[in-house]
This record gives sequence, C-alpha cells and structure tokens, in this order.
Amino acid sequence: MKIRSCGVMYHESCVFLGLCICQNVLEPGPAIGAVGGNVWLKTNLSPPAKPIIVLMWSRNLENIITYVRGDNLTNYSAPEYRDRISLNTSTGSLELQNLTLNDAGVYYLDMVPSGSAGKHGNISLHVFEMISNASITPSPAIVIANESSLNLTCVAQGNISDIEWTKDGKNMSPHNRVSLHRNNRTLIISPVERIDDGLYECKLSNPVSTMTAVFTLAVNYGPLNVTISGPTEISASDNATFTCSADSHPPSEFSWAFSGGDRSVTGPVYKIRNSKVEDSGNYTCTASNPKTGSKVSVTHMLIVNGEITGAVISDPGDSLLAGVSSINLTCDAQGTIMTREWTKGGSPLSSSSTITFSEDNRTLAISQVKKEDRGEYICNISNPFHSLAARQNVTVNYGPDTVLIIGSETVDIGHIIHLTCTADSFPETSYTWAFNGRQIATGASYINKESAYDDSGRYTCSAHNSITLLSGKADINVSVTGKDQLRSLARHFSQNDCQQNTISPISNTIAMIL
Repeated sequence: MKIRSCGVMYHESCVFLGLCICQNVLEPGPAIGAVGGNVWLKTNLSPPAKPIIVLMWSRNLENIITYVRGDNLTNYSAPEYRDRISLNTSTGSLELQNLTLNDAGVYYLDMVPSGSAGKHGNISLHVFEMISNASITPSPAIVIANESSLNLTCVAQGNISDIEWTKDGKNMSPHNRVSLHRNNRTLIISPVERIDDGLYECKLSNPVSTMTAVFTLAVNYGPLNVTISGPTEISASDNATFTCSADSHPPSEFSWAFSGGDRSVTGPVYKIRNSKVEDSGNYTCTASNPKTGSKVSVTHMLIVNGEITGAVISDPGDSLLAGVSSINLTCDAQGTIMTREWTKGGSPLSSSSTITFSEDNRTLAISQVKKEDRGEYICNISNPFHSLAARQNVTVNYGPDTVLIIGSETVDIGHIIHLTCTADSFPETSYTWAFNGRQIATGASYINKESAYDDSGRYTCSAHNSITLLSGKADINVSVTGKDQLRSLARHFSQNDCQQNTISPISNTIAMIL
C-alpha cells in the first residue's frame, strides 16, 4: 500500500512517514533563476544535521528525485531533470542547472531526518530570460521643434518586468507634453520643443537582469535670430568682414547677395579687400536649414567713405580758471571737410550766453569757463564719403567750494576726537587745522586719540587750492564733557596736593561729587 504524508505519497517501505508532522523546511521563496543559469532550492537545515533517512523532491506532484539512505539509492524519476540536478543529501537542498522557462513552477520536498518527525516544504520557482538587444527606436527619425510629435519605443529580447525612462540622468514622468504608453515601452512627446534635446535612456529590468538602451535626440529648428555682424562704414581701401550667424540645428547653410551686382558667395563669412566707394550698398545673407526647409534673409548696409585724416582739436592748456579764463577750441583736419559737429558728454553742443561757434563751426568759443565746462569735447568731421572724430579734454581749475567739517560736536572725555574736512575743488586742496586760532595739524583728517577737558573749543579747517590760489574754511565747536572730565581734574589737583603735601578744598569738592 501507499501512505500519503504531508500531502505526498510514499512507498509502503516508508510507512514510518506516518509519523510526519508538516513543517515548512524550505527557505522562504519564491526562488528566482535565469534561463541557462543555476538555482538552489535550499532547506533551512545546516550541517551537521541529523542524517536524512528518506527524501523526495517533486514538481506538480511528479516525482523528480528520491533518496533512501539505508539503500543508498538515488532515483531520478523525471528524465528531463537528469544531468541537470544536484542533491545535497546532508541538507536536502536541490540545485537545478541550465534552467529553461519550463522549469518554472511549484516544487515540493518531503523528508524524514533520523530520529525526527517528517518535514515538508514547498517553494515557487520563477524563471526569467536575460534581457538582451535593448534599443530605442524613434518615430519619425527627423523632428522639428514646435511642429513634430515624437514616439520613442524601447524594445528588447527577454522577459521585461519594469521600464523606466530618464533624460540627461533625471527620471521622466508624464506631464503636459510627455506621456507613456504600452506599459512604459513607448514615450510620446507632443509637440517636440528645443528643450527636449538630450540623452534619453530606457532602463529595462527583471529579477535576473537589467539593461539600458540609449538614444540622443537632436531637435531640428531654425534658422532663428539671423544676424550679420560687421562694419557699417569704412574708409576707402580698408578691408571689411561680414559674418552671418543663425540659431539653428543642424547649422544653417549661408549664401550672400550684393545690391551692386552679382557676387555669389556661400558660407557664413563675406570679405571685402581693398574697398572702394563702389562697394557701398546692401549685403544680404540668406540662412537655410535643409532639415526644417526654412529660409531667412537679412540685409546689412555698408558705406565706403573717401578718406579724411589728421583730425585734431587745439589744446587750450591746463591753466584755465573758473570764472576768469576764456577758451577757443579749433577743429581741423586734412581732406575735404563738409560739416563739423561738436559734442560733449555724448550730447550735441549749441550756442548759449557763454558758447559761440564760428560760421563754419571750425571754432568753439567759451567765455568765462565754469567747472561744468570741464570734460571731453568731440568734433565730428564728415563728408559724403567719410567721417572722423577729433577729441580734446578740457581741464578747468576751481575751488575750493563748500568747505565742510564732518565730526561730532560732543565727545566724552578720554574718547577720540575725529574730524574730517572736505571741499569741492580741482585740483585737490591742501588742508590745515587750527584749535582756538592755533595751528595744530595738516591733512584732510584731524584725530585726537584721548581727549581732555581742555580740548573743548573751536576747530577750524582751512582749504587752499595751489592753482586758483583760493582758500576757504569751516569751523566746528567741540565740547568735551562727562564725569570722566572730573576724574581728569581730580588727578590734576591730586598731583598738586602731593607736591605741596596738603589737600586743597577743590580736591575735597571733586571727591564728594564723585
């Protein structure tokens, strides 16, 4: 007869299995294996365990292998496992080798260790193919910004459990223009924008393998922001270089046209050597993108002028005195001069009560210059073919004006007296300091690091300009106050008392106050 113990039938010679108590002797599952690989279905027994008298592994109630210790018998009941399994007779663990997808299923173990109740267990085995040949397929192959929609499809061989997408190393998730389909196999971007440029990765995984497919997306756009850089006006015989640029992917192709005749040039750079007046005109650059099919043209005007040289403004010298001196600035050059225009500080100059011009604007006269008249004067000389600028800096000496003393009028005794004198003047003025009419220091700042009561009084700063020979001054009254003052007096009278070997009434009074 046959006896079923713990859900498995055994031969009648193993009737002692009737003593079996169902215990799960296998490690928690499921067990995971890869096609072509090996996997152990392990028990939780560790050598030296009690010898196993009898055990049987089965799958789907079909016997795989039976071991009987007394008979030293190992029986392979299932031929498809022969030469692919290894049995550890000490622990009962079973190794399956060269796995196939058909090996997946539930495996059962029944065993009887020596002197123990029977043990039983079951475990599920999942077998997966290794992922291989992963790639990302784009559709369409060429995309145009703000026009195209893009499908990126991740394909591979093998069992795929999970798919994750990243762009430039950052995880992607659905949002306004991005969606995922077919269990994340397909990423759709609609519409594609320029910011979608980058490295896309599709990470495929299952419990036994991981593989990443990579795709670099280049979004085609443009040409945009087409510009020509280069001079707008040059002298005859000068060289000129124009450079056409455009924001575009792929880079734009460039062609040139000239309004003054046929000068077919291709490429981003157009060069003119040893220019002539006849080279004046409009230069047109056309930028084309073969992928987007777009073309954009821009025009740049060039004026080639005849030569004017040696432009100069007469130097008025550096000894001008505000309110006293008058100047004449004369603008001259070699060549044909048609117009002269005067500017200062970027603004055109015009006649006023103190500014007059000669009939041809050659001479600019300023009577009784002011400090506001100092600065750079520019005379722009031009004719229909050329322009040139002459520059002259005018220096006006003035001041000192607005002499000020900055500092505290009240200072605690023993603290710093710090006074600073300022004046509006060119060139810089020299400063002297006086205390109650007696000169005490020079320089813009006066510092007394430890004030005493007798430092109270009037401080005067005198500012002098060595060019204008003008001077100015300012006063400040400083009062040194506080109990620290009495302590200073106490020290003074105490010294006198010690010298005279007596105590004065003033010393007693100060001591009572303190």
